[in-house]
Amino acid sequence: MARGKPSSPCARLALVVLALTLTACTNTSPPPRELAGRYELVGVMEMGSQLLLHEQGTFEAALYYGSLDIQGRGRWAMVDGQIELRERGLRALFDKMRLVPSGNCLLVDMDTTTGCYRRR
Repeated sequence: MARGKPSSPCARLALVVLALTLTACTNTSPPPRELAGRYELVGVMEMGSQLLLHEQGTFEAALYYGSLDIQGRGRWAMVDGQIELRERGLRALFDKMRLVPSGNCLLVDMDTTTGCYRRR
């Protein structure tokens, strides 16, 4: 028996089934074109934010809160019916942010309130 290789067709089949099961557990799909566009945060006191979702699955974002200005960019995808932003870096504020499409809004949970990124 060779080391690191399944010894029987059944073992190989089991590995294939396991790989397919693990792939199916992550319900990620490419970004839908109809959600791409410019959005502006409304309904959150003393905070401003803009979000630009590109059709090819990238995003640019800015958040303004008092004297704090944060900008970010990265990738976005649909995960379990929600938009998930992915950003790298030390100040990756937008990383793993989830947005729920609802009409012309992308709803975002901000702990004490729900904000709406409204399409512009």
